[in-house]
Amino acid sequence: METHWHFFFDCKFSNQFWQSVLEWCGIRRKPYSAANEWKWVFKHLKGGGLREAICRTALCATVNELWRKRNARIFTGNYRSRNQVLWTIINEVQIRFMDLQISAHDNQRNREASTRIQATVKFKPPTVKTCKWEPPDEDNIMLNTDGRLTKERGSYAGILRQRDGSVVMAYHGGSKTTYIGAIEIEAIQKGLEVALELKIKNIHVRTDSMEVVNCILGICTPTWRTKAMVNSINVKIGTMEGFNIKHTFRESNKAADWPLTQQVVNHPFFWNSETRLLFYRDASDMLELEDRENDSDILKALENVVPTALGGNWDPTMEATFISNIGRCRRYKFDSMRDLLRAIRNKLNHYIELPKEIQEILRPVPDGFNGYFAGRFPRFLIEVYKICYKFCKEEEWFIKYFNNSVL
Repeated sequence: METHWHFFFDCKFSNQFWQSVLEWCGIRRKPYSAANEWKWVFKHLKGGGLREAICRTALCATVNELWRKRNARIFTGNYRSRNQVLWTIINEVQIRFMDLQISAHDNQRNREASTRIQATVKFKPPTVKTCKWEPPDEDNIMLNTDGRLTKERGSYAGILRQRDGSVVMAYHGGSKTTYIGAIEIEAIQKGLEVALELKIKNIHVRTDSMEVVNCILGICTPTWRTKAMVNSINVKIGTMEGFNIKHTFRESNKAADWPLTQQVVNHPFFWNSETRLLFYRDASDMLELEDRENDSDILKALENVVPTALGGNWDPTMEATFISNIGRCRRYKFDSMRDLLRAIRNKLNHYIELPKEIQEILRPVPDGFNGYFAGRFPRFLIEVYKICYKFCKEEEWFIKYFNNSVL
């Protein structure tokens, strides 16, 4: 028995014809199969907008006219050209809207739709909606993500911020996929990876793609291109203590647009190991001078971030041999940010003079040496950077670290 599943989408003529109807409705889309197309229809034509209403009416008119054309061809031998059938459908749609009292939001999409149906539409003036960045709950980090697709390439970016708006980390990267939905999901996947590396356990995620939100929440099924990434995201969510994801307006998601520009390149997250170690040395040298002053604001600020940067004393995470070695020349306070910086600087400056077993612990300079401390204190660099940015960004020997900073 012949059904609409065959003649409407799986028939080559009807498939191409439906594509022409969609183009008249303002939608450029190539149908592939009956199952795929009906899923798309039920998903995208259910809205209350004027274009969706026109598309639904055009769908009904198309099914009706193609069936009439098929019956006329089989039973009477009467053939109508493709253009004749198309104009019949367009005329049918326009008649259906002719005497209706239509009101719609005043935007370009609805004005184009009203021109197609040649109907009188009462346009409602646009409402102004104030959008601003939404801070996370107490003890949570906000992750704003975004994706971009151009003719040349796809790219994604994200930025993690604390409740007061200060930047924890920013990242960006290129994407091989040509599907914007997959790029948006990739941005979230990378952001959660960064968060876990920083030992962040409570996070709020905001994206301007409702489709992505629904995929991650399990409201809709991910495509074959995004299924693996969504599964990976769910695994990461399972390791966190608190997770929240919501849709946000693009205008309030500008924080995620910023890292897509060149400005993010100078963020310390993208520094190589050599630059990171040079920064530690310069910061430690500066703090040694500050130590001569009483009640130094920068030292107070630095020591206040110990819980965030170190999680407590720093000596338990290191080998006893290394702790014994650094204590030979001077005493260190193991709950001090300044003293950890001093230890890094001293071992870096005297690396060649260190015993072989200590060199093996710290590993080669710069990558191994930096990795030793970065692996134990993933938040240490960014917290020192934020303090130095606040107090020293105008000083000559720090300017090179802060040009085009995202902080």
